[in-house]
Amino acid sequence: MMPKCITCALIDLQSVPKQIAESGFGSCKAHKLTGVYVSILRDRDCAEYQEAASDVVAKRVEWNNKMEGK
Repeated sequence: MMPKCITCALIDLQSVPKQIAESGFGSCKAHKLTGVYVSILRDRDCAEYQEAASDVVAKRVEWNNKMEGK
C-alpha cells in the first residue's frame, strides 16, 4: 500500500489558505511550488516521503474527519 500525504512530515496544511486545507489539499515542502497543492488523501509513490510522528498523523486524521463531517 502506498502512503498518503496526510501521513507525511513534508505536507503543510497550516500555511495554505483555509479553504484549500478544508477541501483536503496541502502544500508539499519537498516540491516548493507556490500555489500548487496536493491531495492529502491520495495514494502517492513519492521518493521524498517522510513518515510524520504518530501523534501528528492522529491529529491530522481527526481534523480531516471533522472537515468531512465524519
